[in-house]
Amino acid sequence: MKAGAFLVGIATVASALAASQANAFPQVVNVKDCYNGGTDDNALHNAFAVAQGATGFGSCGIAGSSAYIGAVYVPPGVYQQTTNLTITTALTISGVRGRFTGTGSVINASSAVTRMLDIQTDSPVLITDLDLDASSQPSGSAAIYVAGSTGSENNASVIERVTITGAQTGIFLAATTQAVIRSVHLEEPRVYGVYIKNTFNKDHGDATIEGSTIGSGQAGSVGIHQVSSGGLRLHNNKIIGGGPTPMAIGYRMALEPGANTSILIITGNSIEGQVDRGIQLYRTSSDAFFSHVIINDNQFASAEVGLEVFDAATGLGTPSADWLQGLTVSGNVFHDNSNSSIALHQLNAAFIVGNIFRGSGNGLWFNTTGVTPANVKVGGNTYLNVSTHIAGASVVTQCPPSTCN
Repeated sequence: MKAGAFLVGIATVASALAASQANAFPQVVNVKDCYNGGTDDNALHNAFAVAQGATGFGSCGIAGSSAYIGAVYVPPGVYQQTTNLTITTALTISGVRGRFTGTGSVINASSAVTRMLDIQTDSPVLITDLDLDASSQPSGSAAIYVAGSTGSENNASVIERVTITGAQTGIFLAATTQAVIRSVHLEEPRVYGVYIKNTFNKDHGDATIEGSTIGSGQAGSVGIHQVSSGGLRLHNNKIIGGGPTPMAIGYRMALEPGANTSILIITGNSIEGQVDRGIQLYRTSSDAFFSHVIINDNQFASAEVGLEVFDAATGLGTPSADWLQGLTVSGNVFHDNSNSSIALHQLNAAFIVGNIFRGSGNGLWFNTTGVTPANVKVGGNTYLNVSTHIAGASVVTQCPPSTCN
């Protein structure tokens, strides 16, 4: 074989290998390559469309742009968004976090944008390292909305290292399973930091929120609001109610009609500065039920009530069906909650052991007509300068920790 022919053969093989690798490892669509003479909003839409395999939006510098690519990169800069960005396939969306240093990937939503990132797919979506300014969005809007395709639910999406500022609702988990929100900053939510439900199946969920901060908020706002969807885990978050117009409630469960589910685990969080409640658990309808709530190793500070449980379906002070079964509260520190650290109006089966109650107000308060006697055990708690250790003690069994089981 002649040397020239040999070299041509090598080049052909190398070219084929490169093409094969390009197909195996798809390129990432860069928003900066997608302007095609248009606006920021055009570039964002072009990039998202090309990454999802759509045609007619320009190539964005990607050869074979009709092929599914699955990844969008938002380089540092400020992008003005004027219409919703819809996601209907598995997709990775990444940028550079750094809004407050002027080096981040910032998307500013206009008042016409109801959902900055509108996820409508059963497939997982990964969103990382973006700064979303939602302060101009209209009432009823969400910065990130997550659901499945029509009549289904999204599976295993992850939102990580994202900053969301001024949203009506920062993240709306509308129909999801195994969603993860990690290391997210939700700053000054106007209504909800995170809203959780499942329109597909009220029992499905298993979402995790961890290592995140929900800060300040506006008057009446709620850090995390849940109406259905079981298996929620809140780990190592900071929910701060302070600021000129502090949020009302850190975490609230308000079970909607027909919700019958279980498992809420709240561990290692700092929930402080709310003007109303740190945590509030209740149902809105007599056909809603929940079981197994574990609240361990958290700090509650400076709310009117640290933790409250009641039944809105029957009203306060009314004996209630056993809507909430199995509440464990242990190893927490409650500090300077002005009315009560814990106020339990209506529930069945609670275990409150090894907590520290410090400062003003009652340590524990029980509604003697709403709590099922003998099913509530209290022991091994420390009370420091509270006005009353246990108000309504007639409905609880007091016991040392070693026998409180």
